[in-house]
Amino acid sequence: MLGPMLVATVLALLVVAGAAVLVPAPIAAAGAVPDEPGVVMLPEVPTYQAVAVDLDGDGAREVVRLVAGDRGSILVEAWREAAGAWEMALRPIEVTPRRPAVGQGDVVYAGTPARLIVRRVEGVDRVTLVRQPRFQEPDLERECCLLLHDLVLHDASLGLRPVADPSDSVGAVTALDLDGDGTDELLVTGSMASLPDIGFPSEARVYRWDGVAFGAPVVTVLRISFGDTPFVLGDSDGVPGVEAGVISRAAGLTVLYRVSLAEDDALRIEDADLFVTDALAVPQGDGRGLAYISPSADLTVLSWPAGERPAPLGQLPINEGRILGLVEIHGTPRLLVQEAGSGEVLVLELPELTPPSDGTVARIPSVARFAVSPARPYVGPLPGGGPDGEPAFIVSGWLLPGDGRGPDSAVRIGTLAGAQPIGLVGAGRSWLALLHAPLPFPPLDPAGGRLDVPILQPGSGVSLAPLALASTPEADHGTLDPPLEGAASLPDGAIAVGAEGFVAVVDAPPGSRIHLGAEDPTTLASVRIVPAAGQVRLSLLPPAGDEERLPRRVSLVVTTPAGHGYVASWLVRVYAAPPPLETSVTTPFGSDAVEVRGRSAPYATVRIAGSELTLDAGGHFATRVPLPPWPTEISVVAVDPLGNTASSTLTGVGLFDYRGLPWLPISVMLVAAAAAVLFLRVPRSRPAEPRAGDDAALEEMDPD
Repeated sequence: MLGPMLVATVLALLVVAGAAVLVPAPIAAAGAVPDEPGVVMLPEVPTYQAVAVDLDGDGAREVVRLVAGDRGSILVEAWREAAGAWEMALRPIEVTPRRPAVGQGDVVYAGTPARLIVRRVEGVDRVTLVRQPRFQEPDLERECCLLLHDLVLHDASLGLRPVADPSDSVGAVTALDLDGDGTDELLVTGSMASLPDIGFPSEARVYRWDGVAFGAPVVTVLRISFGDTPFVLGDSDGVPGVEAGVISRAAGLTVLYRVSLAEDDALRIEDADLFVTDALAVPQGDGRGLAYISPSADLTVLSWPAGERPAPLGQLPINEGRILGLVEIHGTPRLLVQEAGSGEVLVLELPELTPPSDGTVARIPSVARFAVSPARPYVGPLPGGGPDGEPAFIVSGWLLPGDGRGPDSAVRIGTLAGAQPIGLVGAGRSWLALLHAPLPFPPLDPAGGRLDVPILQPGSGVSLAPLALASTPEADHGTLDPPLEGAASLPDGAIAVGAEGFVAVVDAPPGSRIHLGAEDPTTLASVRIVPAAGQVRLSLLPPAGDEERLPRRVSLVVTTPAGHGYVASWLVRVYAAPPPLETSVTTPFGSDAVEVRGRSAPYATVRIAGSELTLDAGGHFATRVPLPPWPTEISVVAVDPLGNTASSTLTGVGLFDYRGLPWLPISVMLVAAAAAVLFLRVPRSRPAEPRAGDDAALEEMDPD
């Protein structure tokens, strides 16, 4: 019998349904998506990025977003909760001008990188706007400068304050606490000119916060070819402070390097001598270590003290995948890993790596419906943590807390299909902020990353949902069955449509996104936004195919402002022309009813001599029709489920169908028989025997 602690651990790993904190389910979706009272949809405008941060230091987190302005400009907005409502802090700030200046010595902002980075200063959030305009000269265009400004919110006014002197352009900016003092440094990197022995090394700068601004950076040359994009690795060596990781992709290889802070803010580089695709610092026993995924799809945990070589501790074959992060269950850290093929999330003990059978997070039914759909549920960390600021993850429809409270604190969450969590915001972190981003791009890490030109996402937007509502499960497990026009139901559950397609009438909360088309996640799907009226009429075309009436799948996904997802899916048979009609008639010998057989389109209806027949699944039919013993016409009409009609006329004969006999041989035989009869019945004459004295007898005469 399993002990109580083992049972509790298994429940925690599987995160079963009884572990959720649920509110009553809304009315079943059926033909409409339930309303979502209390949700706030920010004004619809294409959004580049959004972060959650406490700008004014009052303990409540605001939403800051970069949005598209007029004629290519970019604006930054701050939204905050006031008396239970959300309002924008006065007016937005234009951070890239709408028109680039032209002329000698002008700085051009349009079409240049801009992003937001959240960093910690003595345990308090700050958000830094990073921009990198270019310097325009006649006949010469060169990179200009890296600009760093903190956003400041004071008395409902939003402003920008410079926090560093302009410097040369770079490739990436990352915020991380390199020395472990509770305040993040900035690690700024960029590729340098090629060196004969190393290829393209990187110049790294460390910016340290002095309480008011960043001081002059300390520069270190990282002799890592093509390694100008570090990421936050974590504490893997046990020395205070967080390290950065760099995966060099030179010569097609993915080699891991560890970058940590040395004396005088210089950087130390250590080569792991490992080929990796993903890595994260993890606890192992009483110390620290590293978990990584190799190109051969093995997950490995190793010990890697500072200045020493890595030593493997545990290994587990997986189906490729990525490392999501660490979560505590009953006070014990667990590693979350998502397999690429199955999409399963493994919850693994460290450092032994418990087999997946002991630690997969079961998907809730509504998430399972998205296995093949035009939108995918979000799987990954919740930026800024859970309700108490603890590390938290959204996995398979669950919000997993990391404060060690155990499975009774796991919370159901919406599928978040086609959306990315910005974080918990507002007073008491009671609101879930979501960025609805229809394009399948990975979310921007609030800690920083590459400085690329921001990509405009049409149809993107930001919503704010009460956490209690976002934690409500989808009605009817996320099934949607909207009314259809121009379609007919078929007995096998499919629908019949014409070449022009059909219309789905979708009722959903205003601001919901409707994803149409591509079930392949690498292909973009079209997106429609539900207007204030709450209804959209969607014209859906059947998929193209070489063979008519071959069933094909058509799907749409509705994602609501609160992060719920509903899937509508149909098997479609196209009936674009009159149905095929093959017929034949036979007469059983001596029967006054002929047999009519044939074939038409599946699920069509056939009428013969006024009687209606139903076809089998293969489109075959058969019946008997009484006929007289002379040629009589039979009318056969086939009508498919959309009313397309085909007709055929047959001629049958009752009792005995003599029309099919071989009349030529029969005629020859009859003629021969008649001739024989006549020959036998006609009298024949024979010569009479000669009699004596008969004058008619010739006398024999002797010659003279």
